[in-house]
Amino acid sequence: MSKNCKYMKQKINKGVWCIYNKERVSKELCSGCEYKEYENSTKSLQKKMQRSAVKGKKHKLTEATDIPTALKKKVWERDKHRCIFCGTLVPWNLANSHYIKRSQLGLGIEQNIMTNCERCHELFERSTKRKQMKEQAKQYFISLYPSWNEKKLKFSKYKK
Repeated sequence: MSKNCKYMKQKINKGVWCIYNKERVSKELCSGCEYKEYENSTKSLQKKMQRSAVKGKKHKLTEATDIPTALKKKVWERDKHRCIFCGTLVPWNLANSHYIKRSQLGLGIEQNIMTNCERCHELFERSTKRKQMKEQAKQYFISLYPSWNEKKLKFSKYKK
């Protein structure tokens, strides 16, 4: 819990910058400044986090790739409570596998989400069988949604 002048900004390879005086200063000069106003850095960080995390508001990408509970249940019902690969009965919360991964900007929409048992989910995510399983999942989605298109499953900041 350190105290810093609220006007002082640390710049990489440029030393200390004073926002109040609009100039580069040494730490010694900054410590003797008559305009110095201290703030508790941990409290200011908490305030910034509170402002950025307005209740219920998420970043657009997070919101787009997230899978809401209602959608998980809908997909689980669509998949008849079973893993689409091996047919094992699974609980509703396992309707959480993205066809196009979140890390690759895969949307959290019905046409991109499938129900998998834990074993098949792991195989789909991290194995040499991924290519084969992805083709199987693609055929499954096409059977459910005739106009299904992989290109429509990715987040785009500039989508029209």
